[in-house]
Amino acid sequence: MRAVVLVAVREIRQVLGTRGFWVMLLIVPLALAVSGFASSKFAPQRSSAYTIVDRSGRFAPELERRTELGYQQQVLRELSAYVDRWHLAGVDPAAPWSNRQSWLSEGEIGRFEAAGGAAAALRRLTPHVPKGAPAFAIPERYFVAVPPPPGAVTDRGPEAFGSSVEKALQGDVTTPQGKLPYALALYIPETFGQPGAVARVWTSGRPDGGFLGEVRDGLTAALRRQALQRGGLSSAAASQVEALRAPVAVTEPPPGQGRSVIATRSIVPIALVYLLLLTAITTGSMMLQGVVEERSNKLIESVLACIKPDALMHGKLLGLGAVGLCIILVWAGCALGAAFSFPGFAADLLRPSLEALDNP
Repeated sequence: MRAVVLVAVREIRQVLGTRGFWVMLLIVPLALAVSGFASSKFAPQRSSAYTIVDRSGRFAPELERRTELGYQQQVLRELSAYVDRWHLAGVDPAAPWSNRQSWLSEGEIGRFEAAGGAAAALRRLTPHVPKGAPAFAIPERYFVAVPPPPGAVTDRGPEAFGSSVEKALQGDVTTPQGKLPYALALYIPETFGQPGAVARVWTSGRPDGGFLGEVRDGLTAALRRQALQRGGLSSAAASQVEALRAPVAVTEPPPGQGRSVIATRSIVPIALVYLLLLTAITTGSMMLQGVVEERSNKLIESVLACIKPDALMHGKLLGLGAVGLCIILVWAGCALGAAFSFPGFAADLLRPSLEALDNP
């Protein structure tokens, strides 16, 4: 047994003394660090600017209201998820952000906005945030309204307006959020709503499809409200009818549960299998290379004069197995450290997956 241990120690020292081993060991942590930095610093711009020219003066307010409602819905959804994750609902159980489903209700979104939005909510939540929990980052607006660009012709019809903004749509514009891609320009004629009158949209070729849907839905809702008013309903009654939404409460399992539990609990075991395969191939090649070098240098004959062949092989397997285990521990530790250092969806999935490690 002593001979086996001596061979194993010698193999470990030989491997640790090579530069190639350290390069291979550090390449995965370095790749994780570079990819995390690149994804945070060089992520594509998600926000964009748009312009609405409403010659009728009747539809732009509705579109702006719907855009703001969509933004507040996004903020409330992310804030309520943050509150649920860090168990902060007890700060104010009656607040909209204490219920993860409140973003589904337009009334709750309005109540959230009337109470001061995310800024007011964070003033109440910040003193109660657990130590070590990240601060909540208020999402940026995906769609930012800007006035027509300089030189835009707004009083000579849609064709003149479209021609005057074509060049501007190829670049960026200055907004309160900094320079953003100028993605969309909407022109609503004075006669919109009458037969044959259409709203025109010019894009840069990179507009958000969801925003185009919001524009269409907003104009459709405004036209329906006008039709209801022409049918004899008052403006307030028509608005109430148009705003009717079926109340729906959605109950979903926490991250890593439900139908996704099998896949979630398999993340870490599958990752470890791939690491084991990779290290087995790597250490196997190290062992083969070492045997070939010892044979070519005629060192193996001298070694076999002092130790049995099976003890030599067992020592090599033990030493290189320890090296492979070290590689797995370092790579897995760096991956888990990176995931838990940046709290988010990945960490929420890793926790239930780690619970599966006690069941081989």
